[in-house]
Amino acid sequence: MVLYFSATGNCLTTAKYASSYYENCELIDVREKRKIQVDGDVLGIVCPVYYGTSAYLMMEALRNLHFVSNPYIFILTTCKGHTGIVANRIDLILNKHGQKLAIARNVIMPGNSWISTPEENKERLLAQKSNVEIAMQDILSKIE
Repeated sequence: MVLYFSATGNCLTTAKYASSYYENCELIDVREKRKIQVDGDVLGIVCPVYYGTSAYLMMEALRNLHFVSNPYIFILTTCKGHTGIVANRIDLILNKHGQKLAIARNVIMPGNSWISTPEENKERLLAQKSNVEIAMQDILSKIE
């Protein structure tokens, strides 16, 4: 299962690439506002970084998760540069569910709060798929 929040489409595309590494992977937009039951072996979380943290909708969805399994949990963030405290904040929420974040990786994308040139944005968008592949290979190599 891969949960995502995407306002611009960057995280949606990243989540689709990430979910393609798992057979029959359910891709869930957290804006659906439904109770999400986690019952698989892997839980992926894909979210943008907004001023060093994640979107409220993602954090609220994570607070409302219902775990019936003990999955390997990874995060893929998207941002122009530094990921801030996203992984720490999400791990604190997961800890309240008795869960633990296994790994966090970032995919460099056009920023949502810092201005970039059109050339920089184009370069980041063209590199997205290969950057997700690198991150997913790292994530998959660490699954016990």
